[in-house]
Amino acid sequence: MIVPVVTEVCRALSRHSHVHSLVSSRQAVTLPHAGADEAVRPTATRETEHSTILTLASIVPLCATLGCMTPKLIDDYSRGRPAAAGRSYGWNIAGGILGPIVAACLLLPLIGVRFALVILAAPFIGLYIWSAGRSLSQLRQQIMLATIVGLLAGSLLISRSFEDGALYDGPRQVKRYHVTTVVAGGSSMNKRLLVNGVGITSLTPITKVMAHLPLALNGKAQNGLVICFGMGTTARAMVSWGIETTAVDLVPSVPELFSFFFADAPSVLSNPRMHIVIDDGRRFLLRTNRLFDVITIDPPPPVEAAGSSLLYSREFYDVVKTH
Repeated sequence: MIVPVVTEVCRALSRHSHVHSLVSSRQAVTLPHAGADEAVRPTATRETEHSTILTLASIVPLCATLGCMTPKLIDDYSRGRPAAAGRSYGWNIAGGILGPIVAACLLLPLIGVRFALVILAAPFIGLYIWSAGRSLSQLRQQIMLATIVGLLAGSLLISRSFEDGALYDGPRQVKRYHVTTVVAGGSSMNKRLLVNGVGITSLTPITKVMAHLPLALNGKAQNGLVICFGMGTTARAMVSWGIETTAVDLVPSVPELFSFFFADAPSVLSNPRMHIVIDDGRRFLLRTNRLFDVITIDPPPPVEAAGSSLLYSREFYDVVKTH
């Protein structure tokens, strides 16, 4: 199996400050993705995989109910008046646009998931109490209200997000950027990097090999490109060879967490040979005419995701060959 062999190569490289040249020509070296082997699959990936059934069971019933209720409520309100129906749908669309913006840009960053859940649920509970009016004294209405409050309380006590510190053996940092939430958590070799709840990588020697091995095989490399920055392990290893290193990542907050994983991150980033580019890896290569002696690629899981699948495609590797 190749993984133990590659790991030993990494350990050997770490024991020697200089590795003799094996191959001198320009090359792009691709290593088998370690995450494909269950024995070395990143801990973050194993522990944070979503259950598709559970996710659908949590979302579909509510979305289906709202999808049926919204037209009915608007019909009952408008009573055949087009203008009233149009205004109602207009407010519904505005809420659909503003809601995610307010939640992502204000509520989640300022108060977190749990308190945001309370704030969003409170108006609906208040609306129910107001609409029930005097009938709230009836046992049926009281049971309904108690059930609603109980569900909210249960959600606060039971539900967990990937931002909760209890999920990590050590400190954590959370960065948000438009449509992504990046979490770095853990300590020592148990540090993890998650993007939108998906385990991207964990500290492992394999990601060092992705730089050291092709550079050792090349022997005369003057520059290199790292596509997908991740924890920064590969880029850090590449620039340690004293070559011009360019690292490309799609999410700005991912490189911002570099210092969480490595204490020497500030000195690495201040190195004049280290360059970080925020861009899509494929688009970056399509828009540049630069040539690189070594190109390493480590697309994040899952491989079938829209963004990652493009970086595993034959067309993408054809683009890589031109650089």
